[in-house]
Amino acid sequence: MIEIQRLFEIVHRRGLRELSLTRPDFAITVNAVPSAGVEAAEAHHLPAAAPRVPAKMEEPALPTGHEITSPLVGTFYRSPSPDAPAFVEIGDQVEVGQTLCIVEAMKIFNEITADRAGTVIAIPMQNGQLVQVGQVLMVLDE
Repeated sequence: MIEIQRLFEIVHRRGLRELSLTRPDFAITVNAVPSAGVEAAEAHHLPAAAPRVPAKMEEPALPTGHEITSPLVGTFYRSPSPDAPAFVEIGDQVEVGQTLCIVEAMKIFNEITADRAGTVIAIPMQNGQLVQVGQVLMVLDE
């Protein structure tokens, strides 16, 4: 019961919409209800042999090419500042070492550079979007 209270506190303190905890025999999801200002919890006791696996949302297919992926978890930015133009646009030619975007992690702005030359054919990320390790930031032609 104390763990459930801690989950509610985490959701409230960090302003999260949802927080899930899954263990082999137990799963709980805490949802914040913005309109009412209260949280609701949904707890399920699961058999040890069937852990709860969250459904994965299908992502749109990316064009085939050389993928530039995020080396860390952080916030994706296409430009060095809000008023500045994007480092690159779809159709731009890039050279090895050229800055393509920034991933901010813990107030540190990490430049993501091209590891090969090519043409940018896709930028699946939105400016300001949270990215995970290995998530595709851009695709260059082959």
